[in-house]
Amino acid sequence: MHIITKLLDYIFPRQCIFCGTPVYSGLPYCEDCIDLIPFTEDVCPVCGKESCICNKQQFYFQKAVSVFNYDLGAEHAIRQLKFNEKISYAKPLAGYMYQKMLQSDFINKIQLILPAPMTKKDTIARGYNQSVLLAKELSRLSHIPMSDRILLKVKQTRKQHDLNSEERKINLSGAFRVTDSVLVSGKTILLCDDVYTTGSTFNECSRILMENGAKEVYCIAAASTQLKQLKQK
Repeated sequence: MHIITKLLDYIFPRQCIFCGTPVYSGLPYCEDCIDLIPFTEDVCPVCGKESCICNKQQFYFQKAVSVFNYDLGAEHAIRQLKFNEKISYAKPLAGYMYQKMLQSDFINKIQLILPAPMTKKDTIARGYNQSVLLAKELSRLSHIPMSDRILLKVKQTRKQHDLNSEERKINLSGAFRVTDSVLVSGKTILLCDDVYTTGSTFNECSRILMENGAKEVYCIAAASTQLKQLKQK
């Protein structure tokens, strides 16, 4: 079986998720990218940013973590997942996110995983919600239940990447709702998203969850933008 797997890898090589180069090792990355993966490091223990943003807004979540800086190969991988239908990239990206969960101080608290929701219109247009794909794989790896039917996005909003930090907060006001507060009441929840930028999405979702009785909310993203990237927007 091992020989057959190796043969299939050569006939139908996988792609490095960070650059798109064919790989024959069975791993999700190539040798050129392994030393260039932009992992986050030296971040704030609360907001999870290299340049702390805790003084810019009141957070309704306990902590946010991310695996990569949204740069170089990590940006390539997420954009391929998000915009080019590379849904197979969700599995290795979620694998990295699960390793981050294992290193966290909250993994044993989590009772429910919820993906950052998209409106029905946007989900139909894209064909899928990339955060749901990541959350499903995280659930499989961690054996923690997940649902994409509890936290919904009910208001069509402007695209967040076109807005600054303050505009993002206003844009998301009233955008989310919980279908049944009983499903989140008293629970410690992990919110999952692909990219963590200003924290507006995580924070507004967390606020709604806390209003509906959640005990605590933690957040995880595949990648996080940093201050220099925010200033360029």
